[in-house]
Amino acid sequence: RATQELARVQKERQEKLNQAAVEHQEQLAQVAGQLELAEQELSRLRGERLAQMTITEMEDLEQDLKACLEATTRRKEKVTKEQLDNAAASTLCVVCQERAKTVLILPCRHMCLCQECSENQSLKACPLCRIEIESKIQAFV
Repeated sequence: RATQELARVQKERQEKLNQAAVEHQEQLAQVAGQLELAEQELSRLRGERLAQMTITEMEDLEQDLKACLEATTRRKEKVTKEQLDNAAASTLCVVCQERAKTVLILPCRHMCLCQECSENQSLKACPLCRIEIESKIQAFV
């Protein structure tokens, strides 16, 4: 009786394994098909099949490449603008965000203020690290 039960359990497990193997084979075939399509599309976008393309296919490729180039150009312009904005922001006074940083605060040595903001009598601590300001030095950059 125990051997029959063991055989039944073993048969069930084997059937589950077989089913899982079939499912994995189907998934593998699906992924292989997707890979083949992706490789064909990449080949098309690279222009590797131009000699075999019809006029319509070449026009479609041209439109796709133009759209890709436009998207790339827009992204490049956005990144360039962000970099320029960041560079400009790094040179601006942290208080007013309008004038260039020209004042060095001691003892922390942060250069984060313009001359006008540094003259504000209520400014007792460095705006960056909050250490009490002992003195300020005008830097000529």
